[in-house]
Amino acid sequence: MAVIVLLLAGYLLNCIAPLRLTNDTVRYFTIKEQLEGSWPSEFSTKPDFLPHGYVWFLSALTRIGLLRSPVVIVIHLGYLLGALFFVRRLFGDAVKGSHLFLFVLLNWTSVKYTLIPLSETQFLFLTTGALYGYLEFERTKSWLHLCLAVACCAGAIFTRTAGIILPLALLVSFVFNRRKPWLAALRAHKWMAIPALIIFLGLVYAAYAIRDNAYFTYFSGPFSASPVQYLAGNFWKQLVYWGELFVNMPWSKTTSWVPATMGAMLFRLIAIVFLALVLYRMGSRRFAIPAVVRIYLLFYLMLIFSWPFFDARFWFPILPLVAGVLLTKPPPSGRSALIAGNVYKVIYVVVGIVALGYYCRLSLNKSEFARKHDAGKWQREYELHFSGRPPADSTINEKALYILNKYD
Repeated sequence: MAVIVLLLAGYLLNCIAPLRLTNDTVRYFTIKEQLEGSWPSEFSTKPDFLPHGYVWFLSALTRIGLLRSPVVIVIHLGYLLGALFFVRRLFGDAVKGSHLFLFVLLNWTSVKYTLIPLSETQFLFLTTGALYGYLEFERTKSWLHLCLAVACCAGAIFTRTAGIILPLALLVSFVFNRRKPWLAALRAHKWMAIPALIIFLGLVYAAYAIRDNAYFTYFSGPFSASPVQYLAGNFWKQLVYWGELFVNMPWSKTTSWVPATMGAMLFRLIAIVFLALVLYRMGSRRFAIPAVVRIYLLFYLMLIFSWPFFDARFWFPILPLVAGVLLTKPPPSGRSALIAGNVYKVIYVVVGIVALGYYCRLSLNKSEFARKHDAGKWQREYELHFSGRPPADSTINEKALYILNKYD
């Protein structure tokens, strides 16, 4: 508990840092300003296709006068701790709570996406809340838990496009848990196939309705041209970013030590090992993993491994669930497996502490923060923001500078 408290203190220390910008952070703030009618007329008003769930969160903070980086970080940390609470309840006694908290809090993606104004922690909280609400509904038949699951599902869909797989996973789990009595009833009463047909047609219509969605178009063109090549290529690229969760550092940080190709291959090998381990544990009855968690993780893995965008942030929303799968009892058997596991734990913990320390160091030094945050992409904007001088050249991202000056 003392270690966990120290880690949380490290997270909170980063509240003193400036507002952390990324491309999507600028997009979220732009959408928020446009919806509120406060976006300067000299800037572009081209509509964006990002879901509005996180935008509504930012707007709510604006209305109460609390849209500042420290407040956002504290709420993000609350989202993360809430998600860990849900995951702890999902796995019950099969997972030791302190191990789960340490695994997640020490992961570099948890640190990064708790500190940056992005939708990751909100999406994580809503998806785990939906899974927890559904599982409690199955256990207790409480309509309150069902309402929680439905509300979190809706929130997740409005927060991230990937949330569309959540209600599908809950529906499949609901049918799977009742497959035997339903199949028997279907044999006895053939007319019961009609509701199933209606649901199927509804899903087909929903897929047809989103055909013009911006994300869907990224899939449809390349996929229809060469499905196998498209999916295999995306899978091969995504392995690097899936591996970043378990190496516990970005692949880009290793390119100064080893050749980029060699480093990417090493990350892929580690990714394959952990993917096989996760799938094995999900498929084995020896591990107490709820069916709804298995189904959701399987759907999410299928979705992101075919996703045409590549970043560890797309894997972060399942990190606590994957941690729960890996930490379920029984532990690995055999002396060599035990030694390998302990060595991995030590490396993981050390790298995680270094990652948190790195973010704290940047937060305490504005000049270093400007040079190194997001690989220095916003250095000129931060320097102008800190100095209060107006931009002197056209290379400045004036939208980003406007957001910094208004919200930092």
